[in-house]
Amino acid sequence: VGATAQSFCSGATVNDLMATGTSLAWYAYSSGGSPLASSDILGTELYYASQTVNGCESTNRTEVTVSLLNTAAPTGSSNQSFCSASHVADLIVNGTTIQWYNQATGGTALLPTTALVNGNYYASQTINGCESVNRLAVVVSVTLLNNSVTLSGSTLTVVQSGLNYTWIDCNNSNQPLTGANGQSFTPSTNGNYAVQLVLNGCSLLSPCVQITTVNLEENAFELINIKPNPN
Repeated sequence: VGATAQSFCSGATVNDLMATGTSLAWYAYSSGGSPLASSDILGTELYYASQTVNGCESTNRTEVTVSLLNTAAPTGSSNQSFCSASHVADLIVNGTTIQWYNQATGGTALLPTTALVNGNYYASQTINGCESVNRLAVVVSVTLLNNSVTLSGSTLTVVQSGLNYTWIDCNNSNQPLTGANGQSFTPSTNGNYAVQLVLNGCSLLSPCVQITTVNLEENAFELINIKPNPN
């Protein structure tokens, strides 16, 4: 015996069918045929259950009408761009109870705190307890900025090339320095300096670097003559 109408999520198997009895066997026919494997995927159709007691299988079978809840994949942009230090939680799609994966099928859902990298991500949604079998594929592009700065003498140079640079004065409320927009910067006065990096709408500020070597020259003792000798 059992419920004659049963609902399942898409992807359910014969093993998910429910009935009360001993040594149950499920069939696609009301009589005859071979028992279905427990791993067979359910369709929207009729299934029939028998039970076997003391070695005797029931002639009559219980009929069960199966309906499947097909949850659609979420919707959204299939190409998304982000700046450095973005995470899975920053991905944007339309749906309910979204889960993100790094593969189109199977796998384990990614944590919201997982850092984004260039590549493909796949989103499912869950409605009424049923997760979508299909997933929305999203191609992610991450703009990576390296704010490392090297110092040679009094010249500061950003390690990463191909960016927009704005050098600033850390001792003057981070005010931009006029005309200082190159990858390298040589200040005319001692102080603390940093650079604002911009690429594809992403911005990152470097740490301030203290300069103390401006206007210092090498000693030139070869230019000094002292007379008489000795004196």
